[in-house]
Amino acid sequence: LNEGAHEFLAYLNDNGIDFGILTYGSLEWQQEKIRVSGLDNVPAIIIPNKGKGDLIRTWYQKETNMVKVPVAFGAGSYRRLILIDDKAVELTGLPHEATGILYRPTDAVLPSQAGETHGDNIHTVRSFHEAVEYVSSSL
Repeated sequence: LNEGAHEFLAYLNDNGIDFGILTYGSLEWQQEKIRVSGLDNVPAIIIPNKGKGDLIRTWYQKETNMVKVPVAFGAGSYRRLILIDDKAVELTGLPHEATGILYRPTDAVLPSQAGETHGDNIHTVRSFHEAVEYVSSSL
């Protein structure tokens, strides 16, 4: 886990904020990473391809103005959904009813993390401390 991630997860737990893991890649590899990081008790969805923002767009229900998450996340409906990712491309397609947080601790990024974000619902943070501040200010 990145620096500050444990504290961020503790903040979510301590404040009763529902959360889950949405990741992509090989099912076995992603499951192993989740297990090794000690997050195997967190609801998780592993998708085979990139496109988290586009996937979340399909969860939005216009008639209720709510985001209905899949059964793996409890099948609840939420007024707000926040996606935190270190890859700008994953925030592409995120509906305006959701918020994207691009985690970019330094300007030195891997090629897979490169790219810019667009939209007034996308914010960049340099640390998980900043993510906590953003989430707590938007409750």
